[in-house]
Amino acid sequence: MLPSPRARFAALAVPLLALSCAGGPSVPAGGRSAMESPALGGFPLEAVASRELAAGVSWTALEARRPLRLVLHVVRIAPDAVSKAAPWRAAALVGTDPDGAGPAEAVLLDPLAAALESEALVLVNANGFSFLGPDGPMEPFFPYAKGRPVDVYGAAVRDGLTRSFAAAGAPSLLVDDAGSFSIGPVPGPGVGVHQAVSGFGALISGGRVVPGPGGERHPRTAAGIDREGLLFLVVVDGRSLVRGPGPTLEELARILLDLGCVDALNLDGGGSSVLVIRGEDGIPRIVNEPSDRGFPRYALRPVPVMFAIVPAP
Repeated sequence: MLPSPRARFAALAVPLLALSCAGGPSVPAGGRSAMESPALGGFPLEAVASRELAAGVSWTALEARRPLRLVLHVVRIAPDAVSKAAPWRAAALVGTDPDGAGPAEAVLLDPLAAALESEALVLVNANGFSFLGPDGPMEPFFPYAKGRPVDVYGAAVRDGLTRSFAAAGAPSLLVDDAGSFSIGPVPGPGVGVHQAVSGFGALISGGRVVPGPGGERHPRTAAGIDREGLLFLVVVDGRSLVRGPGPTLEELARILLDLGCVDALNLDGGGSSVLVIRGEDGIPRIVNEPSDRGFPRYALRPVPVMFAIVPAP
């Protein structure tokens, strides 16, 4: 009998190394365990770092060497960790609206600076976005400048205030007033959506993988929920000779399915994929390898919307 999804993740989350978030998830020479976990999405993954970040919140870094190189991070968040009685809350962090009723909905924010300002325990990128004006991304050479006005794709709701609307029927990651997670269309006004972020469509719907096989490989960010309401945030590196090309959308969906998710959402990916975690010293650090931190210049891509676990007010 195959182990349950919960048992598979428990095996992944065993702290194989006494490695904190003081740096990234790289493994000291000679420190790698030979133990391999059951496969996720067809990849035999090995946990190379794991840490409980707070009660009900854990982070695990994983690597696979076959059938191709894959490096990913899994953050597991229990609903009780962000309930009204808990010291943490789930939050959508959204850049300021630069022009009110104008076409821009937010400005680009530095994820590391946003994590520092919000005192986030965990932070990932969320919604996609597009540049305004006829020049689009062609001007300037590196268009991802902090403070640049953008149009946000999909729903973005912070503390009950809607900053961007989703397309009809499009799924979003939703947090209600009690801190419970769900993935689905944003309900009508007054239903109690406290936080919401969106992406580029469903990866899993009702336990069924949505994307078909094949397709391009890229860095990815995703969110999934299991039958008990646990939230999984998954960030996978890509576009790298060292850390691998990244997964296809179907492979990403199957990773989340094997984690036990019954619904999952593809958030923005590519150079925007980033995971920031607060270290044991209280300092937030990027633990994945964003693909923009290389050519054409060593730069972290700013984004307009992020999903984070922050201190309760």
